[in-house]
Amino acid sequence: MKKGEMTNKDNFILKYENKSNDVYEFYVYKPLTSGSNKIKHILVNKDCPLKMNYRQFVNYLYAELYLDIIP
Repeated sequence: MKKGEMTNKDNFILKYENKSNDVYEFYVYKPLTSGSNKIKHILVNKDCPLKMNYRQFVNYLYAELYLDIIP
């Protein structure tokens, strides 16, 4: 996992990047539909970017329903 995007079961979007050997930075967005049916993404985590090591990051993905099983 170097860089990517995931969507969980609640349609939250997580964009992540592997910054170094064991540091992952990520942002979480919530898609909102406006009156004109345009989708805009609202940043959820205000203290961006969140930084975690690999194990913490994988556990977060599992807890927030981005993964069905922990690899």
